[in-house]
Amino acid sequence: MKKTVSMILALLLSLSLLLTACGSKSSGAASSGGDVSSSVDVSSYSFTDRDMDPAYDTASAKIALSDSGSTSDGSGVTVDGAGVTVTAAGTYVISGTLTAGSITVAAGEEDKVQLVLSGVSITNPDGPALYIKSADKVFLTLADGTENTLSDGVDAAATDDDKELDGAVYSRSDLTINGSGKLTVCGNSKHGVVSKDDLVITGGTITVTAQNVALSGKDCVKVAEATLDLNAGTDGIRSDNDTDEGRGYVYIQSGDITIISGSDGIQAATQLYVADGALNITSGGGKAAAPVQSGWGGWGDWEDTSSESAKGLKAGETLTISGGTITVDAYDDGLHSNDSMTITGGELTIASGDDGAHADETLTVNGGTLVITAAEGLEATVVTVNNGDISITASDDGINAARKSAALSPLVEINGGSVTIIMGAGDTDGIDSNGDIVINGGTVSVTGNSPFDYDGSGVINGGTVNVNGQQVTTLPNQMMGGGMVGPGGQGGHGGGPGGQGGWGGPGRP
Repeated sequence: MKKTVSMILALLLSLSLLLTACGSKSSGAASSGGDVSSSVDVSSYSFTDRDMDPAYDTASAKIALSDSGSTSDGSGVTVDGAGVTVTAAGTYVISGTLTAGSITVAAGEEDKVQLVLSGVSITNPDGPALYIKSADKVFLTLADGTENTLSDGVDAAATDDDKELDGAVYSRSDLTINGSGKLTVCGNSKHGVVSKDDLVITGGTITVTAQNVALSGKDCVKVAEATLDLNAGTDGIRSDNDTDEGRGYVYIQSGDITIISGSDGIQAATQLYVADGALNITSGGGKAAAPVQSGWGGWGDWEDTSSESAKGLKAGETLTISGGTITVDAYDDGLHSNDSMTITGGELTIASGDDGAHADETLTVNGGTLVITAAEGLEATVVTVNNGDISITASDDGINAARKSAALSPLVEINGGSVTIIMGAGDTDGIDSNGDIVINGGTVSVTGNSPFDYDGSGVINGGTVNVNGQQVTTLPNQMMGGGMVGPGGQGGHGGGPGGQGGWGGPGRP
């Protein structure tokens, strides 16, 4: 079974769910917060106060929406029938219902605008329910105890300045969503919430159902202290600016985030950093939708012929996880970086149709708890384990140092922590390196037919290494074709330690 067929089926199922699930709401509440400073070094991100007056005492106007004619009792607002346009800086408290209308913000480029949603339901069959055309920054505040809904139409195709307005909420300025109320966004035409600058979410209970991307911030997406329930036909959260320095990143400081996505759960063009929070992500239909990879004779790799990506967390540059409780069920890689990945903490449970965690260059584990069920557990050119508790159940390689980068030599180095690997049957390797394997400390336990396979050297300088329940002081090495030299003599092709095994086919590197 090819990946393409499985993904198409998963996407069709996801789209059918989207067509019926847009009215659902999630429960819970969170406090408002602020912004994250811009920096290339994601570890230095911190939230600072950017909320406008939470008491709304200085409201410029109160706006009552109605299909029969909206009204406003203050300045800075233009009403045209049911439609409303905010034209000046200030705080605007909005309530009421529109079944065929919208709110537009067309303020000055230096103006800060706060829209307080206090029991709002807006559907615009022709375009965004909320269109932020111009402002410096806009704050969408969800009033405590209120439920609010913003939806576009299935056939919405609005444009402005020859550019498609392709979200139920569409902003050309920085957009912050805060407060403690509830918001449901239905992107029936394409996307849910789109910001062409920063998208910051610092509070509220937010449910987004979208045919394509649920939350999109071109320059960045930053989340803290919010409850998000996202159902997306493509990506759950995405930032795609890969041209401007210091942009295109996603930062999750905290919150409770659930994502069901047809493609990637969270995708950052540059850096993706998870500091804390609870993340539950199912991408591409999950591991169960992927073809089974086994290590038999090296024929276990599935052919990736699809242009779609269905990874859990994906970074174009660096992926950093320092805390949180993260559960990923991915059709493709659970965690993925095109550059380097660092895990320093957190509790991670990953089910993956391909790699549990994959980095093209370096993958470093300094701490945390990882429970991985995948074709391959950890894969990079250089895999380093300094600490942490890692448990891997794999159908191909448990840990694999493959030649993914020409700039580095393949290496698996274990300096501490606990690594437990259980392998499936066949030509499967517990730890496989196209270069060296070096164990300096920690506890390593491998259960399987071929515990180690290395093209360079394999050494134990310290720590404890157990193979199939017995401690070893030297690393056995699988021979080309599946055989292994181990305690007791020469193993055959596909054989185990201590004797002649059957021919297992060409081994997988």
